[in-house]
Amino acid sequence: MKQLVIMIVSIVFVVVGCDSTAIEKRSNQGSETDQKIRENVWSYVENSEIALREKEAWLNGEIEKKVIDEEIVSHQNLDEDYLNKTVLKVTPGDSEKRNAYPTILVDPDTQEVIAVLAGY
Repeated sequence: MKQLVIMIVSIVFVVVGCDSTAIEKRSNQGSETDQKIRENVWSYVENSEIALREKEAWLNGEIEKKVIDEEIVSHQNLDEDYLNKTVLKVTPGDSEKRNAYPTILVDPDTQEVIAVLAGY
């Protein structure tokens, strides 16, 4: 009986250990994806005329979800396929210290920049 209890407890520890490892990998993938998005945004900024050229501000930028509305589509000449779709909004780190800062919209599937919203 004692051996059976030890075996069951051991199995439980193995299963719980595997679960926590799987969760950890998923969260690491999310941060790798976020970093890739930030790097794509910085590459876009670096090759554009956007005034904010602080690399670290973009590489530490905040990523949020944003639903595209008609105003954004019309003002940005954005493809209407994005209307009412969720995209990613990247703002530079420490953006509350700036009066006006650009916000960059990124396609969540391709991770490419689709629009720049000045002073948004």
